[in-house]
Amino acid sequence: MATKATRTTSTTAPATDDAQPPTPADLLADAVADLQRAIDGHTSNNPFALAYRLTGARLTIAEVVAIRSTGGTLYSGPTPAVYAAATPKPTDEERAAWYYVPARAGAADRIARGCGLLGITPDHVLATWAPGASDLSALAKAKDPITEAEALSKAAEVKAAEKAKAERDRVIKKSVMDAVTLANLDLDTAPAWRKAIAAGADVDALTLAWANAKLMPPADDEQASDAR
Repeated sequence: MATKATRTTSTTAPATDDAQPPTPADLLADAVADLQRAIDGHTSNNPFALAYRLTGARLTIAEVVAIRSTGGTLYSGPTPAVYAAATPKPTDEERAAWYYVPARAGAADRIARGCGLLGITPDHVLATWAPGASDLSALAKAKDPITEAEALSKAAEVKAAEKAKAERDRVIKKSVMDAVTLANLDLDTAPAWRKAIAAGADVDALTLAWANAKLMPPADDEQASDAR
């Protein structure tokens, strides 16, 4: 007998008169689980997972808590195993309908609502940090998810700062190399300087690197730097 893919989402049961409302820890765990389900999707190559690779498209835990609080979910489709066994396969339109990738418009309101549900301030790590897929796995296994979130967030900040510094250093190094090449050809070195500045190079660091290479910054740029 043919087996159709069935909806297999896991949701938090609504509080009743006899049931205790979910605690912040419950809400956090549910949000992490919903994010993980969406990333796993029906296959690893799914719309949510692809979007989630972009840092700007990621969601904070507070935002997901707000989405879940209204009965929403980021993924309403089957597990990969159920989907693999299903025949006939759903259409592209049916698969697309399983996923919810929230637009960034309205994110601030959702985060604020999630903060209220979690009992946290807007500057809390659960409201400001958007975990990646590996972070979610660590949070799901952690005995103290909030402490784990703080540690992961700080590690991400350090990594981002190191990456930014490496990029700035690369820009300056390339500027020096380009300027040396231009100077050896008796050409104006100003384009190499201005290109580095446009790419975000620090003026003082760039000036020092050029001085070490016995290069002179363009006169007009020196004056602009002094004016600052």
